[in-house]
Amino acid sequence: MKIKAAVVEKKGDPFVIKDDIELHDVGPTDVQVHMVASGICHSDEAIRKGDASLVYPVILGHEGAGIIEKVGSEVQNLKPGDHVVMAFYADGLCDKCLQGIPTQCRNYAKYNLSGTRFDGDDQFQENGKHISDMFNQSSFTTTTVTNQQTIAVFGTGAVGLAAMMAGKISGCTRVIAVDIVPSRLELAKELGATDTINSKDEDPVKKIQELTNGYGVDYAVDTTGLPAVMKPALDALAQGGTLVVIAVTPHDFTFSTWNDLCVGDKKVIGVNTIPQIDVPRLIRFNKLGMFDYEKTEKFFEFEDINEANQASVSGKVIKPVLIIDKDYKPSE
Repeated sequence: MKIKAAVVEKKGDPFVIKDDIELHDVGPTDVQVHMVASGICHSDEAIRKGDASLVYPVILGHEGAGIIEKVGSEVQNLKPGDHVVMAFYADGLCDKCLQGIPTQCRNYAKYNLSGTRFDGDDQFQENGKHISDMFNQSSFTTTTVTNQQTIAVFGTGAVGLAAMMAGKISGCTRVIAVDIVPSRLELAKELGATDTINSKDEDPVKKIQELTNGYGVDYAVDTTGLPAVMKPALDALAQGGTLVVIAVTPHDFTFSTWNDLCVGDKKVIGVNTIPQIDVPRLIRFNKLGMFDYEKTEKFFEFEDINEANQASVSGKVIKPVLIIDKDYKPSE
């Protein structure tokens, strides 16, 4: 079937809306989703610019929400008409998936980063030519187939604010937001930060130690991917603390294996999620008024994708959301 999609033709190009993209037929294990909306993430911008690459041309987007139109013959627990949010693909069969760590799926790269379907076929084509997909999703389309503790969050964009709210929900009694943009720090305070630090004006490590009786925080989250921020985030940890790094970045940072890891017993980790569990849980928290992600959003029409992307890159908008189906009305 023919669909409309935002295509990046080559590295650094803007998004171009095209309405002649051919979508692969629904296979036995596929789900075809009518896209209603999709968030724009800095990961999309990183691939558009070429900081992290897939084969071009490519259709990006990995924060899609929509309504199921068709399901394959082997699909269980889903049916046409179901409202869904989409995540990455994991096979559910390998040892890592069965251990509850789908982000470490043995076939993660094959399913999410190869630019093709799991069987090697093209998910999308234009005039018979390959177009790469992203995370087995490509949501910039109209349709696609798919106890007391402390925390400091460095970078209060969409991911950082979500981490901050999750820290509060998890019971952290001191939630510290670190950024250089005053308006974002004000929003962080509104969303539950107990303390805010403008790292342009003061040393965040010293201030965090001051706020934690000299100990440092139990958890720190870096969402910037900048060495000048990641190292202070590690330094702000208490002994035995954990730094979570989550950013698409070409940068590395250096730390001491002896002082930081051995003496300080600090840990540097990535992230894991189980979408089938975590997304419904976050929706419940949102309905309870504990996860107010709406305050980070601004809606844009699908045709204004480049404007929305630039608003994200500039920091003017925290979470641009593309409205792909303007006629959709949520049920009461």
